[in-house]
Amino acid sequence: MNQKTEIRKFFLEKRQKLTLEQLKDQSQKIATLFFDFLEKQPVKVVHCFLPIKTQKEINTWLIIHQLWKTHPEIQVVVPKIIPKQKKMQHLELNTDTALQKSSWGIEEPIDSKEISIQAIDLVIVPLLAFDKLGNRIGYGGGFYDEFLKDCRANTLKVGLSLFGPLELIEELYKSDIKLSFCISSEHVWKFSSFEM
Repeated sequence: MNQKTEIRKFFLEKRQKLTLEQLKDQSQKIATLFFDFLEKQPVKVVHCFLPIKTQKEINTWLIIHQLWKTHPEIQVVVPKIIPKQKKMQHLELNTDTALQKSSWGIEEPIDSKEISIQAIDLVIVPLLAFDKLGNRIGYGGGFYDEFLKDCRANTLKVGLSLFGPLELIEELYKSDIKLSFCISSEHVWKFSSFEM
């Protein structure tokens, strides 16, 4: 078993051991820190993943609802996976957007406007683990690395994590894209030259 596979397995199991109350509490703390962080960023378009409840992912709906409520000037965009192409479409999400679950259990817009990758200012990136240099481990599908490499050079790549960082992820690939920041329930980690 390679390092990434071991880390992935460890953190999937660790996440499943969280109680729903712990998940709710940490999701709220992460959302609060996200908005403290957002106030310092000139952002017009935010790309955000929608959580898979059975995987005990961070509840990003807290962030999306708050964006709609207090930042109506910011456009919210969510991914729709195209499995056979290892790519994603990027679709606008509004308060009245109809959603349906994909075969992966991810909610996706049924009929929504597609947004250009070049328009996206900030991507909220799902992950299982990250290290102190901003490397991340996701689910292993490669969808986000494919997407992030096509983003603008100054697009903020912001991970959300239920746990603190590893010291170092040693097993890296050329296709791996580093995070700009990562937000846990306790801290905002900065990895790039972006100013806060």
